[in-house]
Amino acid sequence: MMLAFWGGLAAVIVLAVRSLTGAAAFRRAQPEGSSARAILDARLARGEIGIEEYRQLVAELEAGRKE
Repeated sequence: MMLAFWGGLAAVIVLAVRSLTGAAAFRRAQPEGSSARAILDARLARGEIGIEEYRQLVAELEAGRKE
């Protein structure tokens, strides 16, 4: 009985932390089928990548379309 209590308490804490950190919101923010360019735009806006990396990746995407 005590093990079930602690296991349940741990599960509640994990779910609370995940909901507060926005991990689920990130998955909802990028619906299936989002374009690669839209994903790059969002990553740049969130600060996950810098402007130089963004420009390099956009150039690679555009080069891939021309081939």
